[in-house]
Amino acid sequence: MKSFLKKAAAALLVLALCLTGMPIQNQVAKAADSGSNVVSVLDTTKESVTPSATAGQPVSRTFTLPSNGNLSIGVLTAAKCNFTYSIARSNGTVVFGPKNAMATDTSWDFAQGGTTIYYINIVDATTGTYQISLTFAESQQFHLLGAFQPVQTAKPSLDTKSIIVTKGFKDKVNVLNAGGAKFTYVSSNPKTVSVDASGNVTGKKKGTATVTVKDGSTVVGTCKVTVKDNVYSVGKLAIGKATPRQVTSNTYHVSYDKKGNLIIKVRLINRFGRVAKQLKNFKVTVWNEKGKKIGIYSLKKKTINLKNGKAKTLTCKIKKSKLKIKKVQDLRNMAKSPSSSGKFMWSR
Repeated sequence: MKSFLKKAAAALLVLALCLTGMPIQNQVAKAADSGSNVVSVLDTTKESVTPSATAGQPVSRTFTLPSNGNLSIGVLTAAKCNFTYSIARSNGTVVFGPKNAMATDTSWDFAQGGTTIYYINIVDATTGTYQISLTFAESQQFHLLGAFQPVQTAKPSLDTKSIIVTKGFKDKVNVLNAGGAKFTYVSSNPKTVSVDASGNVTGKKKGTATVTVKDGSTVVGTCKVTVKDNVYSVGKLAIGKATPRQVTSNTYHVSYDKKGNLIIKVRLINRFGRVAKQLKNFKVTVWNEKGKKIGIYSLKKKTINLKNGKAKTLTCKIKKSKLKIKKVQDLRNMAKSPSSSGKFMWSR
């Protein structure tokens, strides 16, 4: 708004040059710099007779705002003075004022041509026809100059062009600059991705679909939705990448089975230098996307006979009844990797 007021003030000052007999063509554009959208909506200097006011008697002028935006009206007089003003719609509804302008107010400034100018600034004015009414304390001549800057309304658009969602879970296609409009959402493949009237998408099965968003018959945008299985999966750690002089535990896959049990696959890699005979007090903890524990797998003792330089996969199952969170969680987006701990017994 400050930048607009500077432009508007400059525009009004240039418009005021008419009082010195200079032409008005393109004054606003010159004052507001090249490419500015500040325009003139009120200019009494174009009237054949300079407006005059009798002390205590209201005078008025009508102007029209072509759209919503910010308005600055300048009241030009020979010298700073006292007056009352208000702005009303064409139906008589007062939308601004009545307000008192005093000669001591800081809203006064000096214009070229030996005159003074008082600024009336209105933010977020709406389109329509208005009437400004002024009552001066003393009889005098005056001029009214109005500069207006339309609000540039951004068109609705989607916040993203693609979404990845886990099977059985939801995400949302958001519309930016919605402006209160109601949109329609259509999925190109409802069996893979369903979408409701609010833009919430649900992954039905692994695959892709395109969600098209419309404002009436106008397409706002499209969003590609990819559905992935509800699985935590990372690459298996290569034997040569494991830490030397120890057994490395690499949890690389977590999923639910059809009964809702949690299945965890752990790759054990032995680079200690001797055979790992047994695994004791082994634990694997799995977390959800909010960092809460889904479940803990515990193993007191297991013979593994894992030779040095070799790897073995350990499949662990946590029954649904033993899970800390019974409801299926989004494993693909778990907050942190599964953690494990345990001890090994070595051959001599």
